[in-house]
Amino acid sequence: MLPEKQQADPLDLILVVNTSVSMILKDYIVGGEQVDRMAMSRLLLQKLVSSFKGQRIGLVVMGRPSAIWLPLTSDFSLVSNIIGRLKTTLGGRNSDIAETLALIQKKFTPDSEKSQTIVMMVSDGYEQLGVISPEAAVQELVHDGFKLHTLAIGSAAKPEFSLGKGHLIYQAVDLQLMTQLAKIGGGKMVHVKDLSVTDNVLKNISIAPEQNKKKQGKSIVIPLYQYPLAFSLILLIIMLLPVSFKVLINRVSRE
Repeated sequence: MLPEKQQADPLDLILVVNTSVSMILKDYIVGGEQVDRMAMSRLLLQKLVSSFKGQRIGLVVMGRPSAIWLPLTSDFSLVSNIIGRLKTTLGGRNSDIAETLALIQKKFTPDSEKSQTIVMMVSDGYEQLGVISPEAAVQELVHDGFKLHTLAIGSAAKPEFSLGKGHLIYQAVDLQLMTQLAKIGGGKMVHVKDLSVTDNVLKNISIAPEQNKKKQGKSIVIPLYQYPLAFSLILLIIMLLPVSFKVLINRVSRE
């Protein structure tokens, strides 16, 4: 007998990946080799997707302009494949958080009755452009029913190892901005220091068993106050009936 397929959590995940020029900075060591922030983002997200227990995943490139790279889909192998194709400056040299979140509001509509929609922003917070502040954009996103978590990519201090030739002047990850956005978004910020943070990220976006049961089926509750109220109305009607009709009722009850 084949094992039953485990039902997915009522959860949709929208991955937002910063592809600005700062993501080329090499401040990670993986397997003894230097890797840049974009490569680290790809490795982390592919690991995250492989263990995700929700329903669907979408992918948005944060640039200037930003773009929907993949609409919500339950084909996680496709998501992992597309993540592997992400590269620096895919959406231009700069990024605009507010514009990206506005695009998500326009193209994705959360269905709170069926599932929870979480936005996972992967960014170093480098040089945000645009007329609307990232904080104001997150507030609008929350107002529409989304929840925002952040993954802060990059070292908070200049690493000891060389960044290589031709790279821009070192820019540390903006932990303050990433923390503030997650706080406004009702989520949590995780600073990515290595790939071991995946378990912590999955824990942050998981749905508790109690919440899952509530999503899967709602019980019908009939308020008990309706019964005494109906009985009172019947008594009132009898009291207002003509005397002759009351006598008739009494005769019928005797017979």
